[in-house]
Amino acid sequence: MYNLFLTALSLTLAYLALHIPLWKYQQSIETWQSEVQILTAEAEPVLQLIERVNQRHQVLDNLTDYKRRVYPMTDVLLELTNLASDNTWLKSLERIDNKVILRGESKQTSTFIECLERSPMFQNVYPSSPAVAIPGTLYERFHLSVTLTSKDDK
Repeated sequence: MYNLFLTALSLTLAYLALHIPLWKYQQSIETWQSEVQILTAEAEPVLQLIERVNQRHQVLDNLTDYKRRVYPMTDVLLELTNLASDNTWLKSLERIDNKVILRGESKQTSTFIECLERSPMFQNVYPSSPAVAIPGTLYERFHLSVTLTSKDDK
């Protein structure tokens, strides 16, 4: 009977020796899972901020690329100033992306158009409407559309 008691006690201790670490391990896993859920919830705003930062970096990269490819307006004005003769005046200048709309007066609109076409900064120069003679003067009013080339094309 004593041997039976010792055998039962040995089996019980062996069972406990195996299952107590497993039980503690299971408890640790449950604790860690709840901590992971808490940390995941706390990390969500950070992940959203990271996404916003990445989107802003993309916008910044696009703007940087645009700035690298496109002539600044000051360069466009300088080129137009150099190309326009003393008898040509710009009354308005409008830029939409890589298109420039020019309105003005000149004694020789066709010569001004030829100068624009020879410039490496401009291409596809064409009148948006026919040049109109200004009564009582030697000038004509023009309305031109010009496409800016990319800096990369130069």
